[in-house]
Amino acid sequence: MRYPIHQEDNRLDGWKEISSYLKRDVRTCQRWEKENSLPIYRINDESERSKIYSYKSELDIWFKSKNTVNIEKKRALSRKILRGSIAVISICILAGIIFFFFSQKGQSLIQQIFNSANPVSMKVRGTNLAFFDVEDNFLWSLEINNPAYLEDYYFDIIKDWPKYSELHEYRRSRYDFSDINKDGKNEVVCVLMHENAAERCIAFYNNMGKMQWYSPHRSDQKYEEGELGNNYRVMQLNFNDIDDDGIDEILVLWGHIKRFPSVFLIYDAEGNEILKYLHTGILQFFKVAKIDKDQKFIFLGGTNNILDGDAVLSVLDCSHLKSGLAPPYKIPEELSHLEKLRKYIPVDPDPAHQICYMRFRRNIICKLKSIFWLSMVDVVAGENGIFLTINYALDKLSPIHYLFDQDFRLRDIRAGGEFIRDYDDLLKRGEITIPLEQFLKSCGKDIFQWSSQGWTAISY
Repeated sequence: MRYPIHQEDNRLDGWKEISSYLKRDVRTCQRWEKENSLPIYRINDESERSKIYSYKSELDIWFKSKNTVNIEKKRALSRKILRGSIAVISICILAGIIFFFFSQKGQSLIQQIFNSANPVSMKVRGTNLAFFDVEDNFLWSLEINNPAYLEDYYFDIIKDWPKYSELHEYRRSRYDFSDINKDGKNEVVCVLMHENAAERCIAFYNNMGKMQWYSPHRSDQKYEEGELGNNYRVMQLNFNDIDDDGIDEILVLWGHIKRFPSVFLIYDAEGNEILKYLHTGILQFFKVAKIDKDQKFIFLGGTNNILDGDAVLSVLDCSHLKSGLAPPYKIPEELSHLEKLRKYIPVDPDPAHQICYMRFRRNIICKLKSIFWLSMVDVVAGENGIFLTINYALDKLSPIHYLFDQDFRLRDIRAGGEFIRDYDDLLKRGEITIPLEQFLKSCGKDIFQWSSQGWTAISY
């Protein structure tokens, strides 16, 4: 921009004279110099603190050319936009904080900050296991790499027998809660049921969801057909104070999905293995109970492959636990003609310790109805003895109940109502000729107990 030749009476010295002439405050004029090239001169150009001066004629030309009204309007608009942007950003941040606060992760973080998480229940949410406190507030979650059947698996009921589906004792737990460290807040033990069998494990978490340890499983027992593939899943998992020292142990029952051997394990709270009890056949459940005032026992019920699927009951003494393989270690003589059983013969077994191992051999009903195996349904044990129920796989639920004393001697056999009706139908059709009472007595002759010398019939 070209400016006219100056006359001395045209000169303005200092910001005060310049701002007075332009009818603006000093700070506005100083800003115009920096942002809009207001014509200002300094006696010493190299110093911003040097005395300044300007000329009226140049200021008049600049003022007209720059249209300072528009300059101030634009600046005001910029300030307004900036304030609006800050307000929008603040609202978004606040909304995000509120959303996070009410989200599952936000509540989990808050719980962790205040260390008040106390998990007491679990729900399946898609591919996550979500844990909640007593007021159903979300605490934390675990992601499970298995998109299918999580609800059915983690809330499993023994569905073979629908009549019992609502009874708690027929549920097989895959997670459990216990205040191991006695701080008033529960720790959690849980199955991680991954799609990949090699990743399946049990894991132990503190009350805030931090993993303390985990343990996968692979059985190293060899059979005549070779080693089993690693295709196990957890059948049941629970906390239980087996030695009455006030601190719970972790009890886990693994079952092979295709070949059916089972492994029962006990861990302490630090994840150290206390017991590894191997079994050549399906163990469907375990229960811990006392049959006298001082001693606890673990009852394991299921079937045995090397016995061609006969029902079995194993009883472990909690005060004398020894890892190893449950009996038998060879095919019984009466089943020696079944070549299919040879694949279940163990190679170099290390015998386990059990105070009682009972076999319930299939009887005339099984042979008549071509029933391949019996299902061990439940055990109730206490100071009055051991009450055992076995189901016969007829057309519907058909239990027979066995009562043993504390020394595992058979005291009584009774048939359930369903079994009696089934038996009456067989009598009417002439498929069986012996009375029910006589049949029940014969069942007592089909119960055998294992010892180091082999099988011994239980007297009745």
